Amino acid sequence: MSIAARNVIRLLVATAAIILSAALLNFTVDPLQLFRPARLFAAMYSSDSRMQDAGLIRS
Repeated sequence: MSIAARNVIRLLVATAAIILSAALLNFTVDPLQLFRPARLFAAMYSSDSRMQDAGLIRS
């Protein structure tokens, strides 16, 4: 395998690792409770209407 092909594979693996770690962090923290109810901290409501409107539209 050539050096260029190895570098492309390393780039793809690094990109996948970064994307997966960001997704895992978002799923773990999930400040807006989009994926599951909060377990690490108590749920709280925001006074920002932009966040509330998304929940109203969904339900």
